[in-house]
Amino acid sequence: MKFKLKLKHYTLYLGLIAYIIGIALNIFYSLYSNQPGPQQSQSPLFEILSLFPPIIILALTLVSASIFEELAFRGWTIKHKFSKYISIIGILFYCFLATNSFIICVIVLALLIFVFFYKNDELSQFLKVIVTSLIFAFIHFDNFSDNMRYISILQLFGVSLIISYFALRFGFVYGILIHFANNLLATIIIFTTSANYSTSIVKENYMANIEKIEFLENSSSIQEGSFQDSIVHVGNITQIAVELAPFNNEVIYKAKLSSLDSYHYVAKCKNKETCTLDRQELLKDFLNHTNLKTDTILVDAFVLKIIDIDKLQEHRADGHTTLIKYLVEGLRSEPFNIPIFIDEDIVDISFIMPDNFYRVFLKLSTKDKIKKLETDYGILLEKTNDKTVSVVYFFE
Repeated sequence: MKFKLKLKHYTLYLGLIAYIIGIALNIFYSLYSNQPGPQQSQSPLFEILSLFPPIIILALTLVSASIFEELAFRGWTIKHKFSKYISIIGILFYCFLATNSFIICVIVLALLIFVFFYKNDELSQFLKVIVTSLIFAFIHFDNFSDNMRYISILQLFGVSLIISYFALRFGFVYGILIHFANNLLATIIIFTTSANYSTSIVKENYMANIEKIEFLENSSSIQEGSFQDSIVHVGNITQIAVELAPFNNEVIYKAKLSSLDSYHYVAKCKNKETCTLDRQELLKDFLNHTNLKTDTILVDAFVLKIIDIDKLQEHRADGHTTLIKYLVEGLRSEPFNIPIFIDEDIVDISFIMPDNFYRVFLKLSTKDKIKKLETDYGILLEKTNDKTVSVVYFFE
């Protein structure tokens, strides 16, 4: 099919305008936003990518996204009788991943059937480009936080229009290449524009080293944890701050990710026989040397009570001994995010936790989690109107 000049200009110019405006707004918002703290929610995309090593991040963003997203959203540009069906199936797959809603996917299906099997002329071709580009932009909506979502939709809409132009004008493979180039640019910006917090901390009783891990350096062999005379952590600089923070029954610590850089933190006693590493001291020195910021909000909390100590401490063959405070830490953290207040006198009570505890809890709703804690472990989580906990955010 001949790709007509008028459609070519509309698609390309509209895409360039949307893309440039999106970038300009993105830069403006990043520079002048007055909400750098907890008021600005965490980017879900960063949360997901931070779980993977760099090589997997590259594979997901540069290879997988470029090929599979193009098959879905630009597959219809291939001159094959089944190409439209491939696009419909692919778009519905991404639609369900993004929305988890059958109703929305049915609406999208009806829209796709209309635009793909409507008259095969210049107007219908342009309609395909607009509709698939709008869907492409909106399925990425939850990858970003707050107002960045609306700015990024405009930018992604522009990118999709530009990719569609190249796919129609020069061929489907060129669409993949443009998509790859766009993701590569974003990846380079993320990994090259962040600050470097590498430093050494030398105190009277201990010394610590904070070293940035190079992008393709293998950090999986580093053994993390607290040892007799040392503490070792690997992760984003804000995540390390959370790991260093001591348990507090009234305070929850959270990391705000604005980069995917990983660091290796090691604190060691100067004298193994007389030194004890104090996490509160380590955190204070860490924040002073990295210049991380903190902000605090108050949230309504569940009050944890032990109502059946025998049920809590009963033997479980497939479990391991742990303390109540570590259970609370786990339920406070991602992906559970349950704000819990716990009395000081029960934080060190021990119990047997099944090895698959968090894996099972991950599948439950908050209501079912609370019910299971009560029925299986004798732990009551009770919501009251007068109890709050402080949530302290670390951010760059």
